[in-house]
Amino acid sequence: MSQQPGRNAPCPCGSGRKYKQCCLAADEARARAERAAPLPEPVAFAPSSTDGADESVMAAAPDNGAETPDLWDRFQAAEYEEQIALFRRALRAGELDSELAFEMLGQIAAEAAARQEPEQVAALVREYATTAPELYAPDAGYYAGWLLDAALASGRLDEIPAILEPFARDPVEWADELFRIADQLMYHGVTAPLVRTLEAGWPRVQASGQEALTAQYGELLGQLRLLAYLAEHPGARPDDPALWEVVSPYLEADPATFRENLAALLGTRGRAWQPRDFESAPRTEPRERRLWLLGWEWLGDVWRHHGVAPSRALLATETLLDYQTDQASRGKPKNAAALLVPAPRRLDRFLGRYLTELTWQPYRAGALLGLLPLYLDFLVRRRLVAASAAPRARAELASVASDLLRVLEHEHVDPALIRDIAAAWFPEASQQPPGD
Repeated sequence: MSQQPGRNAPCPCGSGRKYKQCCLAADEARARAERAAPLPEPVAFAPSSTDGADESVMAAAPDNGAETPDLWDRFQAAEYEEQIALFRRALRAGELDSELAFEMLGQIAAEAAARQEPEQVAALVREYATTAPELYAPDAGYYAGWLLDAALASGRLDEIPAILEPFARDPVEWADELFRIADQLMYHGVTAPLVRTLEAGWPRVQASGQEALTAQYGELLGQLRLLAYLAEHPGARPDDPALWEVVSPYLEADPATFRENLAALLGTRGRAWQPRDFESAPRTEPRERRLWLLGWEWLGDVWRHHGVAPSRALLATETLLDYQTDQASRGKPKNAAALLVPAPRRLDRFLGRYLTELTWQPYRAGALLGLLPLYLDFLVRRRLVAASAAPRARAELASVASDLLRVLEHEHVDPALIRDIAAAWFPEASQQPPGD
């Protein structure tokens, strides 16, 4: 029998994540299943009372003398309401360890998402944190997403700083979860508490010695501080020295490049793009650089002229640029329109990278799809594609939006994300009253 890796060791599956953040829960579940005695018949539960289901769930003992099943087996055999009651009962009785608590809450959370009841799982997480803080605290970062779902759905934004506290305390340990939650907050345009959390964790990230993490973290913090400064100073200019002081500790850019980037974002650069700018081979200004500047012009356009939260526009822009630079590196686009306008099948495959079990970045994929119609109009206004090309591209790309919506609906992702994509691509259907 091979020795189980430590919780903080690299996962043997090769994902690159820590064992406790990857395969530990599944391995523990399999181990419990192997230890469990087989049951000759399903476990029956006593009916729950209407005023206190959590206190009334009891398993009926098999009448043939078979061993009573363990807590996990009883939990798996239970219905949603009974699972909630079993979890609370076991929590109060001190029958949980951290892995079992996470597995039980994970199953409850999946059903709660399907029912659009984020507050149900958030209430259980808060009860767990209060009742068993010694179990909850080391894994607090795992639970932040469920708490955040409920806070955003209910509009209780004042709860977000406390939800983010584990990431301020140990941003290196919880880096993967932090970046996923950052996407969610950026999509919803709730970035002030995120910026404060990132600032609190920055010294620890710098001290970690992890260059890739430091660069990614610093870029995120610098970009969010830039957007916050521009929101507070609408008359800011690209050569504003105070702005450079705000972002220079975090962004890996020289002042001249930063000023050019900012001019693109503010729409003051004044460059008249031509299709050939995206067809010629790299010279003094690589094509990837031109794509980047055009992307940031679009970011500023949807922010200033369409009222889109700049942080959501940033998510969409980064995803678009990832797609375009990926295509450019493969040498597939033969002309400017083929590079600038996403091809349906290529975009569908590309966005699939954001929706695997290990990556799972639905807000990045969804931000781009939700704003892509505005991008097509932007290209027409900049005379980079013909006016007739936008409606045709939109009709062809609608299938990508449909595919993404099916995935997000199947996974019971944030209803706001689903609504935004549906409204952008299928406004007639999204305006139909329920039941039609």
